[in-house]
Amino acid sequence: MRRCATSAHVMLRRSAACAKNLPADVVDLLAHDEDWVVRLFLAEHCAQAPADVLLEMVQSWGGYSAARMVEHPNFPRQGTLRFADDPNPRTRGHALLDPKSTAELVERFSRDQDSGVRRRALRDQRLSAASVIRMFDDPHHGIRDEAAADPRLPTRVLATLLHDAATAARAAANPAIPETVMHHLLDR
Repeated sequence: MRRCATSAHVMLRRSAACAKNLPADVVDLLAHDEDWVVRLFLAEHCAQAPADVLLEMVQSWGGYSAARMVEHPNFPRQGTLRFADDPNPRTRGHALLDPKSTAELVERFSRDQDSGVRRRALRDQRLSAASVIRMFDDPHHGIRDEAAADPRLPTRVLATLLHDAATAARAAANPAIPETVMHHLLDR
């Protein structure tokens, strides 16, 4: 791995970065590699991926693996609150990961101009049920669907959604529907 990590051939360095476990010196070499893909592969695959590389990748990479990187044990959650006003929505949304972030920030983000930030706020358990209901009117259909399926919704609101042809399919995915109502829907 050391030979691959120091190779002039970028493909060898990339292959080394895909290893699940690497010695600290090899991780350090790859974390500072000039090739962005080497650093991406390190963040995606390596258990020892450094916090700064993980943060760099979630800020610059919009691929599916970015969501998994924030779950990495080395991801730097502390201090991400400083991104709350960042102009980059991908960076701004990570402020909610900070243990010091507040319910007020979640509420503010539920009104953010970026749909990704609003979706992150919707998935945060600190968001109020009233804001979940407000998000039924979100301009992004995916957010409206998630809001209708949110288990924080009161039963009376769920009943209203289930009786409206425009929202019934979305609301039927809600795990908070009482069992008797589920049986009634299935029987119909």
